[in-house]
Amino acid sequence: MQVTLDAKRISHLLALLLASFLIAKLLQVKFDWTPLSAWGLGISISCQVSNAILKIMDPDNHSSNDLDDNEIKWQQERKRELEKRKERRIGGGTNDKKKE
Repeated sequence: MQVTLDAKRISHLLALLLASFLIAKLLQVKFDWTPLSAWGLGISISCQVSNAILKIMDPDNHSSNDLDDNEIKWQQERKRELEKRKERRIGGGTNDKKKE
């Protein structure tokens, strides 16, 4: 895995940290939250808002309908597994253990 650091990513990280800090301070001052709880919610809110904005604004962002090969393969395997389970349930439980 390769990590790239450029000015855009660093500025985005700083913006997320600042937003998280401001939300956490607001929760601490206005609602008497503990610092750990306030930071947890502040980070969650700022990351969710950031992800939503990036999905809307980023033209290179792939939509959720564009699945990569691994995800398609995983979904197909999962579908086959669920179909096998359904067939076993409908089959009447012929593989059930005998009661002693």
